[in-house]
Amino acid sequence: MIYGGGMNLISFAMSSIVLLASGFAMVVFMGLWTFADAKVRSDEPILWTLIAVFGNPIGIILYLTIGRKNDEESPGTYKVSLIISCICFLVSMVVFLFTAYAFILSVA
Repeated sequence: MIYGGGMNLISFAMSSIVLLASGFAMVVFMGLWTFADAKVRSDEPILWTLIAVFGNPIGIILYLTIGRKNDEESPGTYKVSLIISCICFLVSMVVFLFTAYAFILSVA
């Protein structure tokens, strides 16, 4: 595709940067949260962090359902964490999809 002017190329570059940055930020924040939570609630925090980062969103769901130790003081807390994580994931996906849509519009 031949770009008609400099503005299309600039909007293409900016959309690309925002798209990549939002995807990268989503993965980084998911990894940081999983590692911090797994240090407290699991025997293998590095393993669960890798599973959550490379297997997202299925990896994070696996961690929340089977990767955490049972808490005798607060049973069922994984459900609250799972709901919060799903909400955060959905919000980040909406931002990611809107950014991708803006990217597609800047290319067309």
